[in-house]
Amino acid sequence: MLVDFTPTEIAMGKNMYSKDIPALSSLADSFLFADSYERQAEGIYEINHYFSILGRDLIKDEYAFGNVAADAMRRSFDAADELGEDYYGSALHKSHLEEVEWIMENYTSYGVCDYPEQVAERYPSLKSDSRRLIVAVRRIKQDDGSDWRWHKWGTYIGTRTPQAEYLKDEVEGFGDVFVYRIMELHSLDEIA
Repeated sequence: MLVDFTPTEIAMGKNMYSKDIPALSSLADSFLFADSYERQAEGIYEINHYFSILGRDLIKDEYAFGNVAADAMRRSFDAADELGEDYYGSALHKSHLEEVEWIMENYTSYGVCDYPEQVAERYPSLKSDSRRLIVAVRRIKQDDGSDWRWHKWGTYIGTRTPQAEYLKDEVEGFGDVFVYRIMELHSLDEIA
């Protein structure tokens, strides 16, 4: 389910760097969990830094749906080991490929969207998943002149139609986009 950070997790975020990098302890309050994130909706946070800065103390899995695709691929490999060459080209092989393709299209842990809440709209199962999930998004501005390219950031789930390789080269007024990552938080028992 999508969840908000608890007060304990916020305190952990503020103290994270003082544990690992003492020289940064004075920056922790002003950088992490202060001006560096803004709640957009339940469990959805806009961040102004790279995703990994949230840290290992809070994040259990940086790619919450990565294991879903890996499990499907593992079933395919197991069947190939069991059936040998007869597996490839078989109906079972085709069904495994279709399953992996469907998972990759429907359960991606990262990508590009038009606005933060679009991720929860596109993946309604986030709200019913038994794990503690958050969606971290980072705004990419069309007019900042950066060399941000579409193909490096995952599937685009938005409604516009990109025409250029670089966001800055899209038609004027195309607008900003957000890169997102769906991450699993540690259970409350694990962080207590």
